[in-house]
Amino acid sequence: MLSRRKVPRYFQHMTDLSSDSELVPAPKLPPLQGDERFAGVDATVLDFWRFAMSDLRMNNTRGYLAEFLVARALGVDARRVEWDDYDVLWGVVKIEVKSSAYLQPWPQRAPSQIKFSGLRRRSWDDTTAKRSEDKTYKADVYVLSVHTTRHHDLYDPLDVSSWAFYVLPRARLAELNVESLSLATVAGITAPVDYGGLAWAIAEAAWGTPQYWRRHGTYFKFTGVREYILRPDGWVLYDVSKSGPSWWRVSGEVDAEIINETDLPPGTPR
Repeated sequence: MLSRRKVPRYFQHMTDLSSDSELVPAPKLPPLQGDERFAGVDATVLDFWRFAMSDLRMNNTRGYLAEFLVARALGVDARRVEWDDYDVLWGVVKIEVKSSAYLQPWPQRAPSQIKFSGLRRRSWDDTTAKRSEDKTYKADVYVLSVHTTRHHDLYDPLDVSSWAFYVLPRARLAELNVESLSLATVAGITAPVDYGGLAWAIAEAAWGTPQYWRRHGTYFKFTGVREYILRPDGWVLYDVSKSGPSWWRVSGEVDAEIINETDLPPGTPR
């Protein structure tokens, strides 16, 4: 048992903090570089990182990696905040990142089932240090990230081409009114994008409400950012000059009509 005369300084600080009736904000610390040394042990911060996060397949670490990739795709270099209602802030756009994978670093009988949970959460209030009573959708855009590798000998955690990203706006989740989604359900709602198309997909989800067109039996989608044409395997980027929705809006083509989402062929990803 600790003597009162020899209480370490950090315990004294905790006692002082708990006696204060007002919330005391934690000061921001400068970002660590990795070569800083611990006081009292022969180790650096990099040694700790190697100890705790050297395997990028681990659930928590893979989640951090997915958030990092989204931030980098958008040019965001701010550090993540553990308790925020979102993972990445892009200007005013709040982005929640979820990740899942078929392969885990522990023995498996079969690949994992892909599912995204915790889509609707209680928000954190810095002024009360408590979470809200009700669960709601806190972000503007949701990026559901899947590491697609199914064989351990092909798993390269540093290869971003192994990821597929499904991007949904908050309004779409609110329509579904769910707290979790299976990959099968997500794939029926929207098509995946690779890392190179991630920033565009997030921009579309944040600011573009899709508009659907039909011309001579062919379907098109216009988000205000990019145009797509419907092919047998889903929506494909369409960039033919003066022959898509953005041109029809200007030229007033009479044989191209704006249609509702319900007029799309059954099973079409939105």
